[in-house]
Parts: sequence; C-alpha cells; structure tokens
Amino acid sequence: KATFNEQYRMHPQINDVIEQFYADDPGGLHCGLSPAKVDINNFGERESRYHGFLLPNVIDPHKHVLWIDVPDSSERKDSESWYNDEEVKAVESFIIALVKSIGYKEYFDYWRNYNNVETSNTEGQIGVITFYTAQKERLKRKMQSLRDRYGVLSRTDSVDNFQGQERGIVIVSTVRTNGHGGFTRSPERLNVALSRARRLL
Repeated sequence: KATFNEQYRMHPQINDVIEQFYADDPGGLHCGLSPAKVDINNFGERESRYHGFLLPNVIDPHKHVLWIDVPDSSERKDSESWYNDEEVKAVESFIIALVKSIGYKEYFDYWRNYNNVETSNTEGQIGVITFYTAQKERLKRKMQSLRDRYGVLSRTDSVDNFQGQERGIVIVSTVRTNGHGGFTRSPERLNVALSRARRLL
C-alpha cells in the first residue's frame, strides 16, 4: 500500500487550501513543484504556475487563490436543485475584471496558439465548477454570453463531471455556504472542486 502525499498540478497557494483534506493522511499533502521555478514568468517552463494577471485591488500575479463574498441567504431552490443568482453575477464580474487585467491577452493568446490541443484546452479555457444542476445551467448561459461579448472560452460543469480534469484557471460556485448542508457535508466533492486549478482558483 502506498500513500499519495505529493502533487505537481497546482501552485503551492492552492495546495495550502486543500491540504486540510489530507490532514489525517500520513505525510499530508505537499506541492512537489520546484520553489525556484513555480513563479517564473515563463509559460513555457513546465513547473511554472505563473498567470500574470494584474488589476489593482482585484488580482495580481502573486495571488493564486481569491475568495469572493456574495450576499448571505441568496440561494434559492428550483424544483430539486439549488441556485444562486448573486454568485452568477459575481462570476460574471470577476471574468470581466480578468478580461480588463494586464496580462489577460498575453496569457490566452499563448495557450490558444499552443501546438498541443489538450494543453491548449487545459490552460486556455476557464473551468467553472458548481455542485448543483440548476446553478450549472445558469452559469452555462452566462458563460455563453461572455464568450459572445469577450471571446472567453470556458468549460462549465458539475464537480462530478470535472473529476480527473484540470484547468489553469478554475472558478468554483458553491451556491450554498451557510452550513445548511449540500456540498458542506461532502468534503470529498469540495476537495475535487478546489483541486482542479493549476494557476488560479
């Protein structure tokens, strides 16, 4: 029997978020990327997780995890599934800020012209993950609108369908964060959602 305790996908700041899920495992979870290379301003460096986005008071190249608050109790139920329109607006606002940031064009031009289709999709699409079908449908419509307006490429899906995948940039829409249940009772699914990002969560 072997224990997995070193990962090479994500920036150490993202690892810091998910290491709590491995607290009871022997050795925990550590980032195996080279500290000397992980922040190099070079997308061609295999171990670099640099993103290069800069917009004052929103994001800078040294931040790899952002938390965005939305109004409390803004979740609603649609048939059997939950949704949160305030989170959809927050996702839209963040992506528009990203589009306006210094470094946005350089990042996406590099990966959209990359000579490997799988890598181009992994790094050139924004991953948008949620825990509820009703929210997924709302986010898909919003992301289509953002593609039409700004050319933003994305993959929007449930956390279960994102298992085994990764993206350079991942946005997680939790929908419900007030402790009433849902994903908060399933740390394994939360771990999957938060650990899909390579450069920016």
